[in-house]
Amino acid sequence: MHYIYLLITVLLYFPINIFNKLTSSETNTKESLVKITLFRAFVGLILGGALLVVTGTDIVFSVNAIGPAILFGFLLAVGLLTVFLSLQLTTVATSTMFMSASVVISGIFGVLFLGDKLTIGKLAGTLILLGSMYLIVSNKEEKKKFTFKAFLACMGVMLTNGFGTIAILLFANGAPEVPESVFMFVAYIVDFVLLAIFYLLLRLRKGGKKEPVKFSKKLLAFGSFGAVSLFFNQQFSTAISDIFPTTILAPLNMGCNVFISVLVGLFLFKEKPSIKNIIGIVIAFLSLLMINFL
Repeated sequence: MHYIYLLITVLLYFPINIFNKLTSSETNTKESLVKITLFRAFVGLILGGALLVVTGTDIVFSVNAIGPAILFGFLLAVGLLTVFLSLQLTTVATSTMFMSASVVISGIFGVLFLGDKLTIGKLAGTLILLGSMYLIVSNKEEKKKFTFKAFLACMGVMLTNGFGTIAILLFANGAPEVPESVFMFVAYIVDFVLLAIFYLLLRLRKGGKKEPVKFSKKLLAFGSFGAVSLFFNQQFSTAISDIFPTTILAPLNMGCNVFISVLVGLFLFKEKPSIKNIIGIVIAFLSLLMINFL
């Protein structure tokens, strides 16, 4: 069953990448960016509450669960904002490359604090994977678009994703008696509240002189489907986080995301790969084999 959860987690990166890119292309102001992120947090909160009701799960609180849930909720809010911003400034593959680089953060944490074994093969595979990601995005057109602002947005993606994985690991290893659905529900409450405060501050700064940004039906659809995909990706990822070692799960998860993002960018958004990009994809595949079997 855990392998099925892993497969679902990976496959959900297809709609996540698609709807994140479509959403980012429809948001051209700071207010619209924050508002659609707030809407997605609201959808996640509704899904979390519905899941608790449907499964009949009692809300069990634990000191070891509340801290990681609050941290994860904060990272959800900041992380999705940086994802949308990075997608506006770069390509799908570039944004995902930085997200995947977060395996270094979670991998170091797993080795230092969770007792995960780090073999030479896994270390070499991880380093090669990071190098292959550079090849995936190193074309002239992409370098022109990669401004300092884009770099900061992509670094935000990497850091929030890396520490988000750590928050999940802290929960899974520190509060095994608390259901994953409770962790997700609390995290989305924090996510929604923080974004709501941020949105209200933006509105107050404008002094109510301008009408609030209105969404098209298309953008609401993109936001809804993206929120549902992300919610279940995180739900299943949390469920298997205490089953697979971090040194395997994180690189496999993020490495597959890189492949998917390249396919999405190539076939849906016409982001044509260069020879370097193709070589990078092949090397990334080989590095995944090293991480999982050496």
